[in-house]
This record gives sequence, structure tokens and C-alpha cells, in this order.
Amino acid sequence: MDDARETYLEILSELDACSSLSEVENDCRWLASYLTHEAVFYQLFGGRHARVRAGEGTRFDAGLGVLDRLPHNSAISAFADFEKNREIMFYNGYGMSISAIIGDLAAGTGPIPEVTCFDIVKRIGDIDPVRSQTRLTFVGFEHHQSGPSAALPHIKAVVNSLSFHRIWCRNRCQPLKSF
Repeated sequence: MDDARETYLEILSELDACSSLSEVENDCRWLASYLTHEAVFYQLFGGRHARVRAGEGTRFDAGLGVLDRLPHNSAISAFADFEKNREIMFYNGYGMSISAIIGDLAAGTGPIPEVTCFDIVKRIGDIDPVRSQTRLTFVGFEHHQSGPSAALPHIKAVVNSLSFHRIWCRNRCQPLKSF
């Protein structure tokens, strides 16, 4: 896991796989949140168990004060716009909610970025199953941020050590007795 943009696209693909019916019976559950530059907030969750999938989502437009329900399988299209950001970086601070992360990032100067958060948990294997968890947050800037983003120690364009981070991880596995 090196490049934030490449990893973001891989996570979208993984989310699509978790939202789709599959011949493989790996159970998964996920939660995804996205705050856009236009103050639109998406929150979607879903899961798949024994070839049955379920989920739901919401879209809140703060400017209009409108809350809409969304089907959980709309996650990929809702989150695809994030990739249009000129600069995408990993968040590796300690904020857990989008509001805490925005507060962290507001300490810098410049425009408030877009933020996406993903938490994907999968059960892998049948005989000795393991739990694989991916928990990542991405920060997107419309314009190249040579000053502000470089001045914030908790966002990085390339990260090699998230596997050792207390919160953020990609495919962190542990033995599993039940899912």
C-alpha cells in the first residue's frame, strides 16, 4: 500500500465486491462515509452473509437541509467523484469521525478537503477462518496543496507503515472463532 489514489481505487473495487453477490461465500460487512466540498455527506453500510446481501445509506445535503435514503449498492457511484480530486492523501491521525478529522485538518491553512472513511471487515477461509479488516480514511484536495498538506503531519501521499498504526490498516488479519 503505497500510493493513496491507487489504494483508494482498490478500496472502491473491494467495496463493490462486498456489495455484490458472489460465488465465493466470504462474509463481509462495511461502512463508508464521504463529505464532499459542497457539504454533501454520504453514509452507507452493508454486508454479505451466505450469499445474501443487505444495507442502506443516506445522503445529507447541508446546503439544502435535505436527507435522502440511498440503496447500499449506490456506494461506488457516490464515492467515484472523490477520485476527481487533484491530490489524494492518507489520513493517519487519531480522529475517528469525519467531524474530528475535519477539525484536525482545519488546523492547517487553505480550503477544507473532501474526506472519505472506509471500514471493511471480511471473513476469509472456512477451516481456520481469519478476520481481515481494512480501516482507511482518505483526504482529497481540489488543488495541489504544496504548503498546507505538507505542513500537516497526519496526512501523507504515500504511507508504508499503516499496518503498524493503532487505528488505520489494510487487510489486518487475526484468527477468528466467530464472525
